[in-house]
Amino acid sequence: MAEVTGVSDAQLRFITNIQSGMGLLKCGNVVIPFDNQIGKGTSFYKLYNTNLHEIIKMKKEKERKTQTNNQTRRESKETV
Repeated sequence: MAEVTGVSDAQLRFITNIQSGMGLLKCGNVVIPFDNQIGKGTSFYKLYNTNLHEIIKMKKEKERKTQTNNQTRRESKETV
């Protein structure tokens, strides 16, 4: 793997069995490890999240909240 990626065995630990948001930046002969993990509860995470499964789940939750709010509004209007 080190030969294919052009990084040393020591640097491979930064790309083997790591969490999302971590890795290596390589430009020419320069290799920089990074840890750019973002807390899932932040608006920044929601903006930059690329996990398709999480995006679908968040959209479904948002739709469910919208439907609940709409139902509550309809019920409020009916009681007036």
